Amino acid sequence: KKILALFLALMLLCGCTGQTEPTQPPVQTEPNTTAVATEPELNENTLSAEELAEFQALFDNAELQYLRTVTSCYDDPARIDLYQMFYGGFGDENISEEEWEFLERVWTESQLSWDVSRIPEEKMDEILREYLGIGLDETDCIGLNGFAYLESAGCYFHTSGDTNRIPITIQTGSYTQDGEAELVYDREGELFVVTMAQTEGRWIVRKNLPFNN
Repeated sequence: KKILALFLALMLLCGCTGQTEPTQPPVQTEPNTTAVATEPELNENTLSAEELAEFQALFDNAELQYLRTVTSCYDDPARIDLYQMFYGGFGDENISEEEWEFLERVWTESQLSWDVSRIPEEKMDEILREYLGIGLDETDCIGLNGFAYLESAGCYFHTSGDTNRIPITIQTGSYTQDGEAELVYDREGELFVVTMAQTEGRWIVRKNLPFNN
């Protein structure tokens, strides 16, 4: 009897400690409520039609100063082509006798027969600071050798019979994480991207590059 009792006790112990079949996780029959499929929406940083119109108005302004900033391509304001930017001058044709004598020495008769633009350094610096956020002395001076320069007058001069300020059409745009506006625009069938940043309540241009550059 003692042996039988011992045998039954051992059987009971094995039944309590033996390995059981692993429990399978329940099959999920309901969708996960935290993952909801939605229709694709416009990125929250995409500019609205109203915002695009406001930027377009900047480039359509009668003074066309913003349009100057997209007459060349650059990845840094310091590298803008100043010849292209100030190609048409400022409409200031009050050229002094000394300045005319200088131009007659450096230009041909043919050049003198075209429209002459007087481009003071002071005015150039003002426009650069207002629309690009840098001064003339902070640029790489790209393109300045395309002008005639009279040091005593502190002026550059240019002569031409056309204009390089071609209207643009902004097509789309978005804001970056830094709050800058990237605007894709068309100019005579070619696409470019101008990047603008807001400072002191106004927009300045930071770069202007071919689209997908």
